[in-house]
Amino acid sequence: LVIFALITKQWLMAAVIIVSGVVIFMFTQQKPKTVPFAISHAGITFGNRFYPYSEIKSFWIVYEPRVKTINFEMTRRLSTIITVQLLEQDPLPIRKFLKKYIPEEKSRGEEFSDRISRLLRF
Repeated sequence: LVIFALITKQWLMAAVIIVSGVVIFMFTQQKPKTVPFAISHAGITFGNRFYPYSEIKSFWIVYEPRVKTINFEMTRRLSTIITVQLLEQDPLPIRKFLKKYIPEEKSRGEEFSDRISRLLRF
């Protein structure tokens, strides 16, 4: 695409493609940051933000060979889905505990954006 942009004298297009490539490369080189996460009887804490169960619409667990996450959908319209990597945690006790407070969506799987991020190693 860069060569095509240069041949057709589309300088802005070439610059956007090059800058985009540099930005994507920089993101793939960063190590993921560790954010503290806790589950309590009152709600969940993600980083320095507390979410009471009244603000959580539902949760689902993705438990596949290369992916083990717990996902929370919030009740607010514009809020994003919170995805937490479980690493070495056993998801079954977490699932059992959370089902007491919020509904589980068993039919949902890994979000498309999470899949793309994992493939690009973001």
